[in-house]
Amino acid sequence: MFKWPKNLVLIRHGESEYNIERFLIGVGRKDGFSEKMKNIRNADIPLTKKGVKQAIKTGKFLRKEYKNFDAVFISP
Repeated sequence: MFKWPKNLVLIRHGESEYNIERFLIGVGRKDGFSEKMKNIRNADIPLTKKGVKQAIKTGKFLRKEYKNFDAVFISP
């Protein structure tokens, strides 16, 4: 019988180059990507310096607050 976890932690990636571009060109743009981003897979879009700092800070928080995880699911 499946046992539900006591905690469910959902985390989104840190700020990415795509996030910045969408902000600068406007979220309502029909294609959503500039020429620069059209040739990059979503999984390969780099984080900004701020996004890297956010990821490090999140990792430190998780290590402090949650000692063990029963399962981890990730997307590319």
